[in-house]
Amino acid sequence: MIVRARPSIFTLLVSIKGSIVPAITPKIIVAALWACVAAIIREEFSESPTDKATFVTFTPFTALGVAISLFLGFRNNACYDRWWEGRKLWGKQLIEVRNVARLLDVSGLPHDVRRTVARLTVAHSHQLRAQLRQDTDAAITASDHLTSAEIQATGSLRNRADGILRLAATAVREAQRMGQIDSYWAVALTSGLNELGQVQGACERISNTPLPFPYSLLVGRTASMYIFLAPFAMASDLGWWTILFNAVLAYTFFGLDELASQLENPFEARDLALALGAICRLIEISVAEALGDVSPPPLEPVNYLLM
Repeated sequence: MIVRARPSIFTLLVSIKGSIVPAITPKIIVAALWACVAAIIREEFSESPTDKATFVTFTPFTALGVAISLFLGFRNNACYDRWWEGRKLWGKQLIEVRNVARLLDVSGLPHDVRRTVARLTVAHSHQLRAQLRQDTDAAITASDHLTSAEIQATGSLRNRADGILRLAATAVREAQRMGQIDSYWAVALTSGLNELGQVQGACERISNTPLPFPYSLLVGRTASMYIFLAPFAMASDLGWWTILFNAVLAYTFFGLDELASQLENPFEARDLALALGAICRLIEISVAEALGDVSPPPLEPVNYLLM
């Protein structure tokens, strides 16, 4: 996730860090070169057969531009909704882990059982991040919060995060069976673990259900056709300025398309994705403080990027 203060107007115009420009630079260059071809035809071969064959008015592009704007607006709104829902879900993950840690603190459970359940909620958060991002490092971090027996019990599972929650629920059930807590605390703690399971299921729904592919195809095709044909309509009036204006059009259309693409799956390890690593670190800090341990420092952005 890009984290930076709003820059000044001048910096805003030239800023590359945190911009979508690097991802679409090749498309902008191609659009500018193609506009150069249109400008050369109009300026150097005026009234030639080639000039007359490629002449078009800008009238149809007005309607086409409105249509593309509607397509892009719909897709960007849908993708942002997915991104924001993902952020709310991980906010809930943090809140529910804190709630479980708070309940453990006042439940009267032995310290070793409290530590086990709290540790497993941290492991679940890291493992969920690993599964959503296909991140090996996050899976290793999750294993750091598990005992060798727990690693062996969950290592062969397809859904290891869910297996970790089952281990936490089993620890609560065993504590109740041994009379260490009554049914009230057992239900309260199990309810908190169930909430973590609901968060996981909702995140998996977003991750496994992309936007229908025809939306991306339609936007990509129509935007490309617009950028391909518009220079021949602009060149008659703009001349060599067509190159600049077509590059700006490419930046706008392809930039919005790339922005939607990065927001569509908010859990991927991309610049605009959610800072799941930073949220997991906040979870570690909350649990460590609840257990009276030394908490690790929060993660800080590196080159404006917080993962």
